[in-house]
Amino acid sequence: MNKYENSAFFWQKIDSLYISSEFKLIAKKGNEHSNFKHLKYPLDYGVLVIDGDEKNTFKGYCGSLKDNGVNSIVISVNILSKTIDARFLINVNEKEEEDLMRFLDQTEFQKSIIIRRDDKFPYWQDDTF
Repeated sequence: MNKYENSAFFWQKIDSLYISSEFKLIAKKGNEHSNFKHLKYPLDYGVLVIDGDEKNTFKGYCGSLKDNGVNSIVISVNILSKTIDARFLINVNEKEEEDLMRFLDQTEFQKSIIIRRDDKFPYWQDDTF
């Protein structure tokens, strides 16, 4: 069994959430973090507003202003706040992913993983749905 299985159907659901939401900017790339002044955002940071619920989001530009949607998700675990957060990454390229992962993993209290978009179907999922 693989450690991680991607799912095209999962990303379909993410796309549905994304196209039915609105991006609300909270901090521009380079702005200081509101609680930790020594941290600067490596990407635009905001939330996707989905039916009144807000999902943390980072937005890059993939070399252009064209909107390519959610291309990866970062999951972070913080032992101080005892939280697990999923953050959407919109139009983020590899360099921006790397910068973001360094930003999120700066302390010993929070660590993150990244799940990149793929169009494959896992062995346990029938692609005829």
